[in-house]
Amino acid sequence: MTKLASVLAILWLVSTAGLSAAETPTARATARWTPTAPFTASRITSIAVTPAGISFVIAFSPEGVFRSADQGHTWTLVQPAPGPLKVKAFDPRSPRTLFAVRRVGFSDLLFKSTLAGRQWSQLLAPLEPRRFCTARGDDCFITMDAFAVDPQHSGTALLAGAYLAQTIPTLGLYMLHTDDGFSTWTGLAFPYQVFGHNPVTSLAIDPERRNEFYALTCGALFKSVDAGANWQAAGAGLPAELCANPGSSLLSIDRRRPDFVYVGTRGAGVYASLDRGRTFRPLNRGIEKTNIASLLIDPHDSRKLYVGIAGRGVFRWVKSNQAWVPINTGLSTADFEGVLTIDPQHSTVLYAGTRTGAVFRFATP
Repeated sequence: MTKLASVLAILWLVSTAGLSAAETPTARATARWTPTAPFTASRITSIAVTPAGISFVIAFSPEGVFRSADQGHTWTLVQPAPGPLKVKAFDPRSPRTLFAVRRVGFSDLLFKSTLAGRQWSQLLAPLEPRRFCTARGDDCFITMDAFAVDPQHSGTALLAGAYLAQTIPTLGLYMLHTDDGFSTWTGLAFPYQVFGHNPVTSLAIDPERRNEFYALTCGALFKSVDAGANWQAAGAGLPAELCANPGSSLLSIDRRRPDFVYVGTRGAGVYASLDRGRTFRPLNRGIEKTNIASLLIDPHDSRKLYVGIAGRGVFRWVKSNQAWVPINTGLSTADFEGVLTIDPQHSTVLYAGTRTGAVFRFATP
């Protein structure tokens, strides 16, 4: 082992040793999931909680968008179906503004609500794929797979996805960038020579360096330091296949410590970096070979991490064990598909959604 590698290994052990407060016997004995008031029998596709002001819990299902202002004791239908089905992000400067995606036919559309889940409006993006297909007399199937808002500059965002012509078996990929509050979008030349033909599954913008972008595919992690003009491969140490099983890989940056970057895989658990994505090590003891459906960082204590795994439940990183431990008492894990979120104002509270329409609440003592 080289001297540099030895230093990095020591730094890694020191850093990950504090990734979470230890789980105490009392917490294990008393913390449990409790069901919130029933409001739908349809699958919960996404959950979000407003980051400031009134803590609205917003749940998405095929029946519409539901909202609770009392931690799930009561729910109100605020957007009947059809409505957005999956939350993508909140506006960091406007806590009641959130972005979500809905599939219409075979294509995705991007929507925005400025009223915490009510009154959605569509955000139009200059998608080259639609013009590409129309020019050939064909229809396009368009996906919006990845979306990220700049944590410090709410008018800046990235959007990436793929398109497939109906009759011509042609797959195309796109990436768009806006920095004027979504008034105009700039098409970034998709770097096929770097990414290959792998669709982007997750995007992120560095919370301190607004020109540094991350893009994750099922094949690798890539990074740009010039606002998407050029991309380079990153993520040394990540598995060669990030989506060994069906689904999308996940990317999350610690906003308090941007050197820490986490990747959730489909088949290999979680990997973590402490050098802004340059190198990674596995952080998956207890969840090896699992499909990570959600990956959360506590916004107030970023040493605390949570993951959601469909069919297995929710796991928390525990410092004393140096492993992930299940926190599933009271949760119907058989119905859990990985829909999980954290209350950013009360970060000891988690919410989980199930395929049978139940929303559960977990509060750490």
